[in-house]
Amino acid sequence: MKLTHIDNACCIYESKGYKLLADPWLTDGAFEGSWFHYPPLVTTFEDIKDVDALYISHLHPDHYDETILKQFRRDIPILVLDHGANFLIKKLTALGFTHLNKLKDKQTAIMGPMEVTLYAPFVSHPFDNSNLGNFIDSAMVVEAEGKVVLNANDNTPDKAAGKMLYDRHGKFSVVQLKDSLAGAYPSCFTNLTSDQKLSEAKRLINRQLIAMCQVADTMKAEWFQPFAGDYTLGGRLADKNPYLGVAGKQYSAQFIASRYSEKYGILTKPLILNERGSLDLVTGELLSSYRNSIISYEKWLERAKQIKYPYELDPTVSMDDLTDKLNTARERLAKFQDKHHYYPNLVISINGYKFFMGDEKMNFMNSKPNRIEFTLDNRALSGVLDRRYHWNNLEVGCHIEMKREPNVYDPDLVNAMCFFHV
Repeated sequence: MKLTHIDNACCIYESKGYKLLADPWLTDGAFEGSWFHYPPLVTTFEDIKDVDALYISHLHPDHYDETILKQFRRDIPILVLDHGANFLIKKLTALGFTHLNKLKDKQTAIMGPMEVTLYAPFVSHPFDNSNLGNFIDSAMVVEAEGKVVLNANDNTPDKAAGKMLYDRHGKFSVVQLKDSLAGAYPSCFTNLTSDQKLSEAKRLINRQLIAMCQVADTMKAEWFQPFAGDYTLGGRLADKNPYLGVAGKQYSAQFIASRYSEKYGILTKPLILNERGSLDLVTGELLSSYRNSIISYEKWLERAKQIKYPYELDPTVSMDDLTDKLNTARERLAKFQDKHHYYPNLVISINGYKFFMGDEKMNFMNSKPNRIEFTLDNRALSGVLDRRYHWNNLEVGCHIEMKREPNVYDPDLVNAMCFFHV
């Protein structure tokens, strides 16, 4: 079996001429315009079109690139996890794809010479308590020619999940595990200084890498490939790049290499594949060469900062214009809260529009409510309310400034805010 990496979570798994392509994100401007590839990709649809099947892990736009997906033939087999509300299946069906291989959690399909098993979210959240859980992510195990590969993408496993995977599939040749963190924290949080943002970004990256090394241990992996969460901000938000929780290939490689050595009896090696780099797991041939001519980051950034986001091309709108829609969105969010019994002692402010998330029947008399302030372009907010843009995409894309008191993360609030729309 051979792996060929493109970027982020886009990878081709090949065995005996059969090719399975995962999460082909090639189009810059994901997450409502802000996510870009750097170095810029040279790979185009023409380079990846001749594959036998696709695996789409979930709906986030750095995995589900609709511009690219629309160019594939509509009868191409697509592996998807049949789990939860099936937003991804609904989207692919609406695009006209007719050959969806819908697998349940832990179900295996034969794809040419490969056995492919899909997994639902391993944990509700890898680091924080979450009652609502993970709604959309999936993971894939590919087995062929006596080799086993885990593509975890954004479905971060813990050690217990790693042990379960090892018990079921045996020793892993490659584990593709997320080394970075996509999201607004700490880059968008106004309650943090620049130095605090840098410190927090490093802390979160190291926490992620330590946890994933522990998972790789349990799976007795030969290679650990830092995977997914690889992006750079363009447009007016590019100044936030130094504060993102993006590890970078070299940092991750050095971190992994420093942990694993013969001294500790562990021989897991970091696998760094640049665009179109490949590893033949049978012969051991490693090709990680890269094109010689790459635009400098400074020159790229100068150009990228000129790019406008979709909502920046929309007509201006005032908060007064949005009052009725905001009230309707609050009612819809309340229905989500009732369904999931989610009533935090929290006051939310969105561009000055305030509401309390707690149940008025609950006794919060002796506790001061937490507070979080969201600030975003009114045009972006208008698009969220109309469902032209998505709150989570804006948040992950760093379009929303935040201030929270106290500075405590609530993963369930991230899920809840996805339902703030008319």
